[in-house]
Amino acid sequence: MRPQLQRRWLDRRNVGAALGLVLVASCAGQQVVQKPSAAIASPQAHVDRQGNGPVSPRAERLFEDANDLYAEQDKIGAVNTAELERRYQFAADADSSFAEPLYNLGLLYQRDGKYDLAAQAYAEALRRKPSLARACENLALVRESQGQDAQAAMLLEAAAKTYPRDAGVRARLAELYLREADSEHAREWARSALMRDSKNLVAYRVLLEISLRQGEDDMVRLLALKSQKAEPQDPLPAYYLGKLAAHHNEKQKAMAEYKASLSLKPDFEPALVEVAALSLASQDYVTAEAALRKVLQLDPHACGAHLNLGVCERGLAKPDVAASEYQEALRCDPKLIAAYYDLGILDHHVRNDCTGAIDNYRKFISGNVTPLPGDHPVFAALQECQERKASDDQKKPELAPPGKPAATAVAPSLVPTAAPALTPAPSASLPAPDLATPAPPADPNEPQN
Repeated sequence: MRPQLQRRWLDRRNVGAALGLVLVASCAGQQVVQKPSAAIASPQAHVDRQGNGPVSPRAERLFEDANDLYAEQDKIGAVNTAELERRYQFAADADSSFAEPLYNLGLLYQRDGKYDLAAQAYAEALRRKPSLARACENLALVRESQGQDAQAAMLLEAAAKTYPRDAGVRARLAELYLREADSEHAREWARSALMRDSKNLVAYRVLLEISLRQGEDDMVRLLALKSQKAEPQDPLPAYYLGKLAAHHNEKQKAMAEYKASLSLKPDFEPALVEVAALSLASQDYVTAEAALRKVLQLDPHACGAHLNLGVCERGLAKPDVAASEYQEALRCDPKLIAAYYDLGILDHHVRNDCTGAIDNYRKFISGNVTPLPGDHPVFAALQECQERKASDDQKKPELAPPGKPAATAVAPSLVPTAAPALTPAPSASLPAPDLATPAPPADPNEPQN
């Protein structure tokens, strides 16, 4: 997903692993480290001092210049984060009480992978302005990003007490509990967030996911309607209506809802993933390929997309491209051993190369953590290739001894191979996006003009 910088604060969504640091009293004095979460938004331009002293004119000017530079760069799609980081740091240095430049700086550091610096910037922003609840929320997400969910929950709950009117920390707590499969607390915190902010999309997402998982169809429809009224341009309601239709095997309706979601936000990754999965299931490889290519543009680490692209390319009669995608899937994630099975099928039935197929079938069999069932088709395929190779080896002409004429070579009569299976079922369909992991985009830091 393409990050957006807002005019006042940078929003957050991709937080990365970072160094531990001590939060100021406004975040209950807990220690926080940083981690990747989902996507970063843009800096905002307005400064809400909320009781803090006035900002020096020079610091304010430097801050506005940094925001203007971001807006110009973002417009042409060429954001120079290093230059923006330098400018926000200048603005922060020009006034020791000015917190907003540090908040924007922290989010720029996140997007640039400088997670320890991002965490330090958030902590300093909180020291300068304890009322900056979003900075505390982001610092708490550091623990969560490193898998320390219990500590993240402690931080967010402390922040919820410190900021009784803040909806953001409550929505993030709901999201955290949802990932921990604690639906009761997740629902409670999400409702608490909506009581404070009736347009909080993270809270709606949590409630929609809970209702979908628990089979509360009417509630899914109701929440989708409310969410749509809260933010008509948000892709989330149509996406969940598509999920609901897919749950009832209404594939055409599901596809229509996913496309409606993408019409509102063409780079909405969860809907792209679902479009690809439905298209693969119906052997519409052209549509699936286009969706998967977009997924990889948005998330180069979506390793499963390479595996499914291999299925698409094979279905489109591009065996070399398919093999390349299977190999890329293994480079991206060595645990995707299903790629070995797909490579074996490609060698076996398309390339007529049983030597390569046998090697890949064996890698697939040995790579499984748990033994495969005896009726798995890989065993029959392996046996067929072994028998064919043995037959071919027997038919190869023997070399004539020195001084004797070589025997007339007999053309090998290969065992007929199965016709190239151009429409294989995907061996590793893209998983439905889990809210707790790839979380559909939601921007908790709305511009505050």
